[in-house]
Amino acid sequence: MEAEGSENTMVEAHRVWVQLRQISNGHWGAFGEVITVDELAAYGLKTDEPESKMTRMREAATQSVAAVSTA
Repeated sequence: MEAEGSENTMVEAHRVWVQLRQISNGHWGAFGEVITVDELAAYGLKTDEPESKMTRMREAATQSVAAVSTA
């Protein structure tokens, strides 16, 4: 994000991907934050917990996709 001069927000970070061959648990990153394998697995699951990390990540992804589709 810094390299291109974009603000480091979850919405902006959603569109940046880095692929590595081996990643130890606790060293994953998504949406500009550290994420564990359990959290990554839970990303696809619904949660009723308001303001949870997964809820914030889903909302950021939705906003990012919407921004690209309207551009």
